[in-house]
Amino acid sequence: MGTMGNMLVPPRKKSQKVDYAAVLTRFLSNTYSPQEAADNNEGIKILAEMRAQALSAEHPSDANIDNSVRYWAQLFLLDKRIDFNQVGLNFTWMDAFKGPTTLAPGQGKLTCASLHLEMAAVLFNAACLLMAHGSNAHNNGNGGAEGLKTASQSFKKAAGMFAAAKTHAAKLDREVTVDMSAECLTLLENLCLAHAQRCFYEKAKGDNMKDGILAKLAAAAWNFYGQVTAGLDKTASLAKHFKGSAWQADVAAEEAIFRAAAHMHAAKALAVEHKGMEKGAELGHLKVAQQGLEAALKLKISSAPRAAQLKALLALAQKEYADARKENETVYHCSEQASAPAPEGKAMVKSEAVPEAQQAVGHDRFSTLVPDTVRRGALTFATRRQEWCNQLIHDMNGDTETVRRALSNITPQIEACDLTEPGLPRRLREKIQLIQEQDGCRGLLQRFNMAIEVKAEVGAAMAGARRGIQEEEDTDNRLRGQYGTRWTRATSASLNGILKQEAAEIEKNLVLAAKADDTVEAKINENRELLDMLGFSVEQLDAQVAGAADKAYDVIGAGSAMDQMKEQARSLV
Repeated sequence: MGTMGNMLVPPRKKSQKVDYAAVLTRFLSNTYSPQEAADNNEGIKILAEMRAQALSAEHPSDANIDNSVRYWAQLFLLDKRIDFNQVGLNFTWMDAFKGPTTLAPGQGKLTCASLHLEMAAVLFNAACLLMAHGSNAHNNGNGGAEGLKTASQSFKKAAGMFAAAKTHAAKLDREVTVDMSAECLTLLENLCLAHAQRCFYEKAKGDNMKDGILAKLAAAAWNFYGQVTAGLDKTASLAKHFKGSAWQADVAAEEAIFRAAAHMHAAKALAVEHKGMEKGAELGHLKVAQQGLEAALKLKISSAPRAAQLKALLALAQKEYADARKENETVYHCSEQASAPAPEGKAMVKSEAVPEAQQAVGHDRFSTLVPDTVRRGALTFATRRQEWCNQLIHDMNGDTETVRRALSNITPQIEACDLTEPGLPRRLREKIQLIQEQDGCRGLLQRFNMAIEVKAEVGAAMAGARRGIQEEEDTDNRLRGQYGTRWTRATSASLNGILKQEAAEIEKNLVLAAKADDTVEAKINENRELLDMLGFSVEQLDAQVAGAADKAYDVIGAGSAMDQMKEQARSLV
């Protein structure tokens, strides 16, 4: 059970040319702006170079793998900024296993505008490069610990990329080629994990770990290869696609090899643990291993070295079975078991997730490009904001006009203001002159004082009337008491009822008038200085207006004088 080379690796996908420079530049110019397209010219050029390098990469070097991953990461970030369904680019990729032929140029080919096809295919090819890298590390390391460790890491990364490719392919809205189907990508992911588990097993074997542990590690590799075999045999689309290819035989051989290894290690573990007392069970494990390898040897394995390793392992299994059987017949005499249960598998590997795009890209060539969703959202927001602003301005103008009309009714002199000349505005000057013609402030005060005097006279008259009514009623009561029933006239109180009601109404009005007079008197006292100014001459009022002494008005006057002089000069010519 020596170290085994010749790891199974799928072929890479091929694609047709994509003109990033022309189509993407035109899209940016039309959708964003010519300046935006010019600013991203260098990024578009580098994107095209990365694609060309990713497609031409055949050697599984670190540089080629890194470029493929960076190209995928750049596409991943760019897809968040641009809707490639609107760009006008079409990506065409061939099936890795069965592409177009002369007789059937349309088979095994998928054309789509979605960037998810490009990203899925790029990850597929990057995974193939990683598998080739792992296979080389496995072979060149000659089973050494470092080579096996590097190979295992590469296979786990490849498994993660096939898983990520499956995620991208699932977002396509059309039927994909068989190699990009979920079933095939799952199969390839399991194949990577089988290779990685195999490396782990071989390293553990090189470290001379116990057979019980080695049996579990080999059994896990057997399980992984078994899942690949099941996919090829039982999934209709894959069975048809891979029919006649070497893959079915090669994977079945790998499954048989690690099944045999698991049983052979399980037999040795029983021998150590039970000191030969379970020789019948040991023989059962060795018999299963031998039978499986004999069946695998009948397969048409594509690799001659791998077929030779299979023969060597079968020879070893046959020898161990013969030795164990002889020892049992000589010493232990245990009943030989015709079969044995499968050893429990212990998987030590799992798919390694692809790196974060922001980290893998290195330098994002389109970092300044505003995402399309954000751009559309910003345009929508700008439109709505303008509508809100227009409505706000409309409402403010309406409110301003309403306030202006209200103030115009309350203080009409506001409309009279004319700030183009010093002194009193013309319309206000006219109003003041009209007030002065009506005796100004003095006339107002005289009329107010006269109203006060009239109120006092009315109040005195009402008091006299009250006294007269009361005296008349007192006299009537006195005489009625003096003459008794002989005083037959109606009582004064009944005759004076209407007079009292009218007197009460007049007194109520006098109280209201007194309050109004008090208010007017307070306003007069409060604005006495301004009211006194109504008695000033127009010249005195002009001097009181703010800005009347401003020299700027002199300039206006000088300008008018200058115009007059010019007119006079022209008249003399």
